[in-house]
Amino acid sequence: MKKLSTMLVMSLVTSLAVACSTPASAPPSQAPASQAAASQTPASESAAPQVSASEQPSPAASQAVASSAATSDKKLKFAQIYSVVHPFFEPCDRGGKAKAAELGVDLVIDAPAQADIGQQVSMIENYINQKVDGIAICAVAGDGLKPVIKKAMDAGIPVVMFGVDAEGSDRIAYVGTNQEEFAQLAADDIAQQLNGTGDIMINMGVATAPDQVTRVDHFKQVLADKYPNLKVLDVQPDGSDPAKALANVENMWQAHPNVAGFYGTDSVSGAAIITAQKEKGKKLAVVVGDDGAEILAGIRNGDIPLSLVQDPYDWAYKAIQALYDVKQGKKIDEYIWTNLNTITKDNIDQFYPPKS
Repeated sequence: MKKLSTMLVMSLVTSLAVACSTPASAPPSQAPASQAAASQTPASESAAPQVSASEQPSPAASQAVASSAATSDKKLKFAQIYSVVHPFFEPCDRGGKAKAAELGVDLVIDAPAQADIGQQVSMIENYINQKVDGIAICAVAGDGLKPVIKKAMDAGIPVVMFGVDAEGSDRIAYVGTNQEEFAQLAADDIAQQLNGTGDIMINMGVATAPDQVTRVDHFKQVLADKYPNLKVLDVQPDGSDPAKALANVENMWQAHPNVAGFYGTDSVSGAAIITAQKEKGKKLAVVVGDDGAEILAGIRNGDIPLSLVQDPYDWAYKAIQALYDVKQGKKIDEYIWTNLNTITKDNIDQFYPPKS
């Protein structure tokens, strides 16, 4: 399959209830995303700082329109917009800033306080009115952004999606994890843990988030195609709210006491299953996503066997490069895949060296 991988998404892709910790200086190819937040997730709890350092055409046509305003000598200014303020996006901060500094462009980073499509649309419109030279967006919900993406593209402002796509929109490209690969790996991993037989419960982030939907739907499809004796009993969204994620896990486990496996698709699911297992005094077969502190500690302690970790640093790093290339009149690929790593107790120190 194709390769996959500043601010806060909680219990969302928490359904996308689904959140990463690499060295700030690490290059995107080496560092898995740091911090914990579910599939769709930004950087600290404070609003992201501002930093100095586009009817539906084909991708090729979009690039031609977007690059038409690229010939002036003025310094380019790009906007990097997350789906919500969340620590998950801290690596995106670093990746975007690193590439912006490398290219000599100005970068402003922003995110809505809640994972609300209306807030994100208003934020994007603000940057269109400011006439920035390009916008990189991690979508709250792809369908809801189609009109504003068209507005940007019609204004000659190229739009590149990262992390969460807006399929069917006028956006030029998507940079991020191949979510079908994520779901495939998750299904194969949990099947191996359960020897191909057992009942599974799923906690997801934001129910409408494209990445979360794909992670659930493709997971189910892989089970149907390859592992007919693995059954999904229940799927609950957490909206990226950690408290909701824990309640979901506790309630599903109460309703299905003989459940054997747990699949968490967002960044807050990992902490929820670790806590629930301790409450029950029982361990399940587990696959979660992302690399928050609790998830990494859980892997080291043997509370959970593994986590599938995306590379948010690489998302932003490559998204800013893509915008820059478009402004230079270059043709770019519509899909630009980033790293996806399986973190286990055997390799965790390779990716996240213990602090001395």
